Amino acid sequence: MTRHITRSRREGKSKVLKQLLKTFTSINKCLSLIKSFQMKVIIVLLAFLSLSLTSCVTKGCTDPLSVDYNEKADKDDGSCNYEGKVVFWYDSSTSGIMSNFGITTLTYYLGGIEIGTYDHTTFWTSAPDCDDANSISVALKIPKDEVKTYVYSAIDQNGVEQFTGSVTVSLNNCTSQEIHY
Repeated sequence: MTRHITRSRREGKSKVLKQLLKTFTSINKCLSLIKSFQMKVIIVLLAFLSLSLTSCVTKGCTDPLSVDYNEKADKDDGSCNYEGKVVFWYDSSTSGIMSNFGITTLTYYLGGIEIGTYDHTTFWTSAPDCDDANSISVALKIPKDEVKTYVYSAIDQNGVEQFTGSVTVSLNNCTSQEIHY
């Protein structure tokens, strides 16, 4: 009887061991499936990220003629703006005539908007540059490939219009407008 019990115990232990082995095998398969799934998820995420990063498009103005040009832009978003400049000036002869008429200052208007004031003693021997800090100049936004004409006026210290006319401004150019009697 002792033999039978020992054998039964062995068979019981063997069954338990077999069951444990099956359980461990099942757990191992589950872990393998989980690892495989995790790898698939990681691969999909990496693929998505690489596509996202390589397909980033920087929008902005791609026209180098524009004042808003963005050299990093890949796609034009319609934000380009263009400008033309105009500078007003007069020589010593006009300055002398203004002095004889009692004109001490002139305030300049372009398209009805005040752009600056100078006294009559400020004059030039030739047209100043549009970017000259000592000149009456203005940068105007204009559509690409267009020429715009603006009405200007110069009004003295008493509110009397001394000069009026029109000036044509084009893209990326400095237009010089001499005022003279």
